[in-house]
Amino acid sequence: MTYRSPLAVACMLLGGCQAMMYGTGADMNTLALGMPRAEVLQKLGQPNSTSANAMGETLHYRKMERALGWSPTDYFVRLEAGKVVEFGRRND
Repeated sequence: MTYRSPLAVACMLLGGCQAMMYGTGADMNTLALGMPRAEVLQKLGQPNSTSANAMGETLHYRKMERALGWSPTDYFVRLEAGKVVEFGRRND
């Protein structure tokens, strides 16, 4: 049996809990261009926030980049006429 420090165990548990809460960036791989908004919501759940303009709507999600990590990353799904036209990781 290997010894793990309590801090290391706590970090692993916290990272795993965050992935369960937010999901991971791999969830974005379930999307496809042309997918209707309802199917996006079915696959990813409710967005953290939304924004809109005359061209369409953007759904904003926070997801862990991988199962174990420190903080969530911002992802987006852009819709025009209710269909996915672009999605991915938000570039800062």
